[in-house]
Amino acid sequence: PSSEPSTTEHREERKKQIEEEREALITLLTALEAQRFINYATSHCDWKLNGLSTTQHPFAIGISVGWQWNINHGYDVCNEDGFVINIFLLYEGLRGSIPTEVGMLSQLTELRLDSNEITGSIPTEVGMLSQLTYLYLWRNGITGSIPTEV
Repeated sequence: PSSEPSTTEHREERKKQIEEEREALITLLTALEAQRFINYATSHCDWKLNGLSTTQHPFAIGISVGWQWNINHGYDVCNEDGFVINIFLLYEGLRGSIPTEVGMLSQLTELRLDSNEITGSIPTEVGMLSQLTYLYLWRNGITGSIPTEV
């Protein structure tokens, strides 16, 4: 008998990881008073987390499509495996603090939460995001120093 996990076991483990990511994403959106982006009836990969709100952004009127493309480079929220890789929620009036659960988004490469009303500090768990390449948090009320883990 092989010590390698079976395809079924691997699939079940991946399914569990993706569900944990979905829950972490729900926690993040809830903490930032952004429940309007949550749609429990659909996959989290289909949630609109990758563009600008045309009602909030000062430059959105008349150029929203072009501006969105420039901001999110056409990226999807998730990769082909269903893991969250991009969150673009700038100019959305988000409030609250970034929860520690953000560290559970293991494949996250870009997190854009700039130009909101986010307060508190950057959680050290952001340092657990080994794939994170871009972190945009300017134009918020975030306090404290950048954790050394980041």
